[in-house]
Amino acid sequence: MLESDYRTALVELEAIVNDASPRQLAKSVQSVEAAMDALRKLSAEKWHAIRMLLTVKQQARYLIYQAALQRTLKRRLVEGLANGAASAARQ
Repeated sequence: MLESDYRTALVELEAIVNDASPRQLAKSVQSVEAAMDALRKLSAEKWHAIRMLLTVKQQARYLIYQAALQRTLKRRLVEGLANGAASAARQ
């Protein structure tokens, strides 16, 4: 739900960035910041809970796994976008 709030706030910001008054932009920026802060807080709480449950070695393995997972997801996203662009170009 927090990620959805963040995406919604960001889409709203993108929609008004060129035409809004400084006051409207500031309000929209604050909405994005609030969503980002909530996501960071949740992430910190999650990490704190993990630290309480895992040994230091398990924490290290978790961090390494998470970093590898993020790299894999980003690579797949880029490959998927590239494949989609190539497929669209052929049509």
